[in-house]
Amino acid sequence: MCILLPFSLVGGIISNKMVSQEKDSQRVYELSVLEELAAELDNVLEQARQFTNTCQGNANISRILNNRGKSKDYLALADFFEEEFNQNDYWFAAGIGDGEKIVFQRGDKYLNDEMDPAQMERLENETSFWTGAQKAEYWEYGKLQQEQVITLYSNIYNVYRNSRMGEVFVCLSEEKLRIRYLSYLPEDGRDSMIINEKGEVISSRWKRDLGKNKGYLETILQQEDQESGYFRIRWRDTDAWLYYVRCQNGWYLISIMENSGTNSGIIFMLVSVGVCLVFGMTYAWIQNRYIIAPLKRLSIRMNRVKWGEMEQSSLPSNEDEIGSIIRNFEDMMDKINHLVNQVYLEKIKTQEAEREGLLTQMKPHFLYNTLDSIHWTAIRNRDYEVGRQLEALSEIFKHVLNFGKETLCIQEELDLAQSYFYLVKKRYSVPVELEISVEEELKEAEIPKLIVQPLVENAIVHGLEEKENGGKILVRVRKRIKNREQLVEITVADNGVGTDQARVRAWMRSESDPSNAFALRNIDERVRLTSGENCGLRFYSRKGAGTIVKVLLRYSEQTEKQMRISP
Repeated sequence: MCILLPFSLVGGIISNKMVSQEKDSQRVYELSVLEELAAELDNVLEQARQFTNTCQGNANISRILNNRGKSKDYLALADFFEEEFNQNDYWFAAGIGDGEKIVFQRGDKYLNDEMDPAQMERLENETSFWTGAQKAEYWEYGKLQQEQVITLYSNIYNVYRNSRMGEVFVCLSEEKLRIRYLSYLPEDGRDSMIINEKGEVISSRWKRDLGKNKGYLETILQQEDQESGYFRIRWRDTDAWLYYVRCQNGWYLISIMENSGTNSGIIFMLVSVGVCLVFGMTYAWIQNRYIIAPLKRLSIRMNRVKWGEMEQSSLPSNEDEIGSIIRNFEDMMDKINHLVNQVYLEKIKTQEAEREGLLTQMKPHFLYNTLDSIHWTAIRNRDYEVGRQLEALSEIFKHVLNFGKETLCIQEELDLAQSYFYLVKKRYSVPVELEISVEEELKEAEIPKLIVQPLVENAIVHGLEEKENGGKILVRVRKRIKNREQLVEITVADNGVGTDQARVRAWMRSESDPSNAFALRNIDERVRLTSGENCGLRFYSRKGAGTIVKVLLRYSEQTEKQMRISP
């Protein structure tokens, strides 16, 4: 409380100062708006004055006022007036007179032809002048109507005789002017008007004030700055601010705004400070209980984790955002402990797998070495046929092992297929032939191993074995261009009994029974993994007509370079 109270008092003083500055800024803004409106009003008055000056030397007007006007003079004058009206939104009517009546006019309405005698008498002593708001009479639908206008009268002289010929007048619509400046100024607690150089109201929010002298001009002339400013007045029994801006012709544009009481603002500010004190203390207690204390416990827990204490803990938590953070942190620590244990177990399993892998690698090598020993034993015993078969089987094991490599050059793959074919041919009594055709530049190209041999095996087992008079297997390897990409195409064709092409293709796509078309699916998946989805295995067959299997593999320029460099 000892800390909050001084700060609250200081805050109240600062707030009071800020309120005062805000009000000063508001008054400056109100004055700037009024200055913009005054500049627009000056422009309207200046256009009217320039129009009357232009009429002084107009030959068409001179001929009309001297009773020598012809139709072309009236037409030219009509075009001149229409052009001016199109450029001035506030004009109500304009015309020329001969001192007694209007001889030519244009505007929204046609005024009564009779000129005002009082204004004509005034033109005897003055060259030009603005009137206050007056009622202009005009005919509409056969009835005489009235409109409040502010009129500029100006004499038209005969420059040769230095005598007065007539007058020109421009009527501004008081209603249009009023709508214009009131659209900029809010209506709540305000009054706005235009007074002339005599202090008479010539335009106002309230029509009842037109023509009256409200006494504002005398007060404005007492101010230090008579061009623009603001000062306090009593208005409708309340304090108010009067804003004023002087126009170029001596008129003043005035706006009045009620002044809100300073004492009520201070009372409201003190009450607000008291309420803030109560809520501030309440919030401080809530903040300490539900935010600061839980975060402090979480910080201590984090520091313990930082120094290696990873044991599971259960911090008290509320059902809010801070409690959610605490629970998420504990869940994270639980997962970290689980992951640490899992990584440790995985490391042990990996070491065991590596040991088992090394033992597994020894078994095929042991079998290969044993077959090689049996082969030489058969040779020493002069059992050459058995030795040749063992040699072929040994070659198959050697190519399959390939010292852990997953690829073979095409020539080695074909040698493997020939070794397998030799063993199979010795087994079956049916005459079977194998013909191999390969382009010379492709013999050293690398491909995944065990591509050709399984296809040759399928051709014998499923195609030629059931054929009584045997048959022939054709293996062809060539280069092919497809979609601007170089490919290696391996074709294995037989003239066996054939099969149902659609059923085999369905087996290749199906995963329900992996035993069907296992070799074909295996080759297709391995080729797609290494060469992309555009490559793979294509199967064609028809019962009684044989089978054709094509394998497309990617052939890169890098592979060709390696082939040429290799010894």
